[in-house]
Amino acid sequence: MVLEAGEAGDWVLKRARIKGRQLERLDIVLGALNQVGRGLSPPLMPEIRPLADRGHVLRAGGSAFYLMRKVSGRRADFRRFGDVLRVARAQARLHRASVAIVPRLIEALKCDPAADPRRTVVQSLETLDELTERLRRFKRRRRPLLVFARGGHRGFVELARAAFEFFENPWLEHKRREKQDGGENALAACALVLVHGDSHENNYLMVDDADRPPWMLDLESSDLRPGVLDLIVPLQYFGRANRWPIDRIEEIVAAYEAIRPLGPAEKALLGAQLIHPRHWERSLRSLLKRRGRFKWGTAKNLWRSRRELASKRAFAHHLYEHWRVD
Repeated sequence: MVLEAGEAGDWVLKRARIKGRQLERLDIVLGALNQVGRGLSPPLMPEIRPLADRGHVLRAGGSAFYLMRKVSGRRADFRRFGDVLRVARAQARLHRASVAIVPRLIEALKCDPAADPRRTVVQSLETLDELTERLRRFKRRRRPLLVFARGGHRGFVELARAAFEFFENPWLEHKRREKQDGGENALAACALVLVHGDSHENNYLMVDDADRPPWMLDLESSDLRPGVLDLIVPLQYFGRANRWPIDRIEEIVAAYEAIRPLGPAEKALLGAQLIHPRHWERSLRSLLKRRGRFKWGTAKNLWRSRRELASKRAFAHHLYEHWRVD
């Protein structure tokens, strides 16, 4: 909903689909984003207006709302290298700038001071294993999409295993060194930063000035998490649309690291999540939810995933050979 405000500009009343204790958490995070994102020059996000003595979040009719200044631009297109590059740089600026307030946010949000990246990687593999078992239960059904999915699924299982091993092999080596030398496992924990949390195309507005970062919108998913979880989404979109161009993806990661270098755990987590067949996983889940019944969108996504499998394997092989995470 757009609220007219005359010469001072328009404001947008944004609805946040959260409830309960999440309201207090969102209020704290929005206040931090207003401080960090607006404190940069140029700012990364529109001004979030406090609602009198109610903080930044207003609860009404069972829903939560916050007020953000209206800005203009075009929606980001993650098929385009230039858009993904600018978004990655904007993310890096936000993540780097938030480091100073992370200790205060950890205390206010009562959360762990670091994240376990291995848990994320294990959960990804377990999710695909669960879908594999569900697909096996439909082995006697001859619906065309189920037959098509069964015919290509093994390749994606192998890719998911490769993603897990990409993280697990160096993690075990670090664990061995830790036991032997008494040092720390550099892959055991990821530092937390303030992330956007929902880094899809609709949530970034590109402006004509190439030196001006895109606007970040829809901030209700923002939280303290490893910064690479923001970066993974545009890279996944870009990779799928362009047959996983290794040089371009490495250029985007390098642009991010020029602003905020990644630690070993973050680099390992990023690589593992890029290798993991996320698109196939989502498409297969949609198919199984419909018990194999035909849906054009699901059929298209399954076909696209199988078409990109060879290029995704080549990309995974390159990461194994050239990405150093220790």
